[in-house]
Amino acid sequence: MFKFLKSNKKYEPLTKELRKYFEGNVLWLMQEFSEPKIEERIMLTPTFADFPIKWDKSEQNAFEVLEVVC
Repeated sequence: MFKFLKSNKKYEPLTKELRKYFEGNVLWLMQEFSEPKIEERIMLTPTFADFPIKWDKSEQNAFEVLEVVC
């Protein structure tokens, strides 16, 4: 019924080189920004609970989102 939602691409896991690259970057981030620990940081999601803003694509909305993120 909803064939347009299905992808024709075959799932391809990361190559060993790409996995090492991403792992190295995450480890570097954890080293550089060690406090607070990554596991204890707040994760913002694009939901109304985290961003209680009625989005109308205005400049004011952009500043409201910036305040939440900062």
